[in-house]
Amino acid sequence: MNKATLFASTVALAVMSMPAVAEIKIGFINFARLIDEAPQAAAAQQAMQQEFAGQQRVLTAQQKELRGLEEKLTRDGAVMSETERRDTDRRIRELQRDMSRRQQEYVEDVNLRRNEELGKIQRLIQKEAQAYAVEQNYDLVIGDGIFYASSSVDITEAMLRRLERVFRESGGRLSDGNR
Repeated sequence: MNKATLFASTVALAVMSMPAVAEIKIGFINFARLIDEAPQAAAAQQAMQQEFAGQQRVLTAQQKELRGLEEKLTRDGAVMSETERRDTDRRIRELQRDMSRRQQEYVEDVNLRRNEELGKIQRLIQKEAQAYAVEQNYDLVIGDGIFYASSSVDITEAMLRRLERVFRESGGRLSDGNR
């Protein structure tokens, strides 16, 4: 027997001795779509808008005041007294500094809260995906890092319906999965 025949026989024997592979059920979840479309995400966005509405109103009022002072200085600067022009100019600079500081704080606060809410939603999706996979007898559910997934393994729509049901059952509250 030559080496090629021996090798082929060995491979054939090895393949025949392997146990039959059972059918594996695999699902794919488009995580980004769930984050975008889950009702929990919309509820978190709405709650954050309400939470930061006061800060937004203050910033808008300051911008309006600043525009008014700048327009006044442009319009009446030539006829203002030196003291009045200096006071207006000083007030404009103070408002600009205060607005810059407030805007920076606002952006930092919003980003912090967005990250907190995103973390809650991610934990909920992970928990619900695991529960769904067990209930539906999936052997493997995958998400990010996939270059292709056919629609036959995409369970994103089913997960979206599940998240909607969980949202309704929670009374419309954002839950991080601690039901």
